[in-house]
Amino acid sequence: MRALSAASLGERVIPRSRPRDLWLVACITALVMSRALTAGFVADDLWLIARNPVTRDPSNVLRLVTEPMWGFLVPDGYLQPGYWRPLSSVLLMLGWCLGGGGALGLHALCLALHVAAACMAYRLALVLSRSARVALFAGLLFALHPAQVEPVMWVSAISDPLGTLLCLTAAVGFFRWLTTDGHAAAWRCSVWFALALLTKESAVTLPLLLLLVRACVGRRLVRSPNPWPLLLGAAAILGLYFEARILVLGSVLGGGEGVVVDPGAPTLVKSTGLDQPLLMVHKLWLPGLSGSVAPSIALVFAVAWLGAALLVWRRRRARLPLAGIAWLVVAALPMVLMRDSIAGDKGEDRFLNLGLWGFAVSLGALLAPLRWGRIVLVILLGSYAVVSWQASAAWQNQLEFVQFRCVQHPRSVAWHCELARTHLDRASSLGWATPAQTAQLALAQRTYLSTRELLAQERHRLPDPEARWLDTQLELGLGYHDLLAARSESDITRAVQRFRLLAKSHEGDFRVLTGLGVALGLARDLAGAERALRAALRIQPRHAEALFDLGRVLWMQHRPDEALPYLEEALARNPGDPKVRELLDQVHAGLRER
Repeated sequence: MRALSAASLGERVIPRSRPRDLWLVACITALVMSRALTAGFVADDLWLIARNPVTRDPSNVLRLVTEPMWGFLVPDGYLQPGYWRPLSSVLLMLGWCLGGGGALGLHALCLALHVAAACMAYRLALVLSRSARVALFAGLLFALHPAQVEPVMWVSAISDPLGTLLCLTAAVGFFRWLTTDGHAAAWRCSVWFALALLTKESAVTLPLLLLLVRACVGRRLVRSPNPWPLLLGAAAILGLYFEARILVLGSVLGGGEGVVVDPGAPTLVKSTGLDQPLLMVHKLWLPGLSGSVAPSIALVFAVAWLGAALLVWRRRRARLPLAGIAWLVVAALPMVLMRDSIAGDKGEDRFLNLGLWGFAVSLGALLAPLRWGRIVLVILLGSYAVVSWQASAAWQNQLEFVQFRCVQHPRSVAWHCELARTHLDRASSLGWATPAQTAQLALAQRTYLSTRELLAQERHRLPDPEARWLDTQLELGLGYHDLLAARSESDITRAVQRFRLLAKSHEGDFRVLTGLGVALGLARDLAGAERALRAALRIQPRHAEALFDLGRVLWMQHRPDEALPYLEEALARNPGDPKVRELLDQVHAGLRER
């Protein structure tokens, strides 16, 4: 079938979705992304879900709606507290309860949302192209693109598949309203848009996306009802949304005001922000490939793709490819404008989630009507499926995930620092002074030292705040390594000295004060440990580990009455921690013996 053309633009009847095509899109998507069902918690999942007392308790639904997504933690400059996503937070709670406190329920929910979004991508492409063939290829390209692996496998990114599903559903409702001029379609479109805003902030671009697509496809597609009532409704919804953000966060942006938007690289391209579109092009056309030549080849593909769209539009008046490109560019604006260089990855795959529909429908509209084009699309889909299947293996646990990131970014000091910290966390979970722990501690130390050498080599390319932040991370990691590896008084003394030096150079740093308190506690300087831990809790009063450490220090000073509230709060913050329960039982027993 032909893609959108002058003849097909005159048809105002929206074709029905073919159940066979929908089942095909759903089954292939579920099969390629099925490794999500065996994945665990990685990266932010450990904090946002596994150690989040708010998400784990169904009675906290109101808190999820009225607090920022990261409101249970006091930000230390790395976590972004400006995320207010009540619908995503409630869905995380639902997945946690359905999965019985495991990762399976949440991953199944993410996979189901992505499958539903793929079907809706097919539906929207069918509404605009009037071609089942174009819609089928567009739906599969959207679903299988390797950039979709991250939002499907990473539970913390559940807002991406959910937000994309809601935005695509609202878009279908919008074009149904343009076609039928029905009030019910307009109301549904408004409701889906409001829900999308409560899922992810980037949904604010949806009205502009819809207007651009409408302008590109032309008025002959629809009966051209007066769009102002719906636009005024969208403006009212945006106004209410911004007011709600001000009430919850104190400002429209909240913690987003502190996002680093300049990576500080000395080149003209990076200093002007042009590296983000180039990175986006690389992720679109050559996903899974790295190296200096890959972005250049991807740029050639992108220029050819844009040129082909312009040529087709000029000769055949097929406007859908240009509409898809416009959708992609606008949907990717948050990726270009909001960058966090501290995170070590200035453009993440999930930022392309919604924009991928534009990429998919433009390729489908260009190539699906041609026999050789369909062969190209089948080859492209096969390569996408293979790359996505292989990439999903890296999300099975935290160690594999961080190792995969280090392979992707071999010169990233931040990811190598995270790898060292992961080794250290694994060492802390092993038996005390066992051969396995000793070997794991040695591996962590080697990784920290090699990362320090990498930082020395890359320092000239990093902004000064980022370099200092990484310095602190490395020194803290080595300090905690000394604490875990301490087998004698001299080892403990060396760890205390390291933390004292850090406390002088990083005055008021929560992590330094916590480490100093633990080190002084091991050195039996209980009064000094109490002072350090109380100072840390003044900075982050709800930190579970600091609460436990202070409770333990007070217990060691034979002050169980004072230790009890800190330990109870630590248990409320992290109910699954056995050491907190054990010490709390000892405190209760001591109080009963009085």
